[in-house]
Amino acid sequence: MEMGFATSIVMDWGKKWSAGGPRHEENPVLGLHPSNDAINNYFISSLVLHALIADQLHGKWRTAWQAAWIGLELGTVQRNDALKSLFKLQGTP
Repeated sequence: MEMGFATSIVMDWGKKWSAGGPRHEENPVLGLHPSNDAINNYFISSLVLHALIADQLHGKWRTAWQAAWIGLELGTVQRNDALKSLFKLQGTP
């Protein structure tokens, strides 16, 4: 399942890069207008820390940890796609 988390977070990371230009970020860890370095550091740290924590959990706790974060990340990607579509409808680049 860790690969599922890695896939979902890399999708979210890719959405951050595809947004280009000034960003308005809602993640309080990144701040309102994160730099590219801050975004990269956040996602690399997230991948490593998540794997380290998952490695220390056992059985259903590991499964719950991974499933919760996969759901959260996929929800974030879906929400970002919806917002991007809304902005396009409003004529915002």
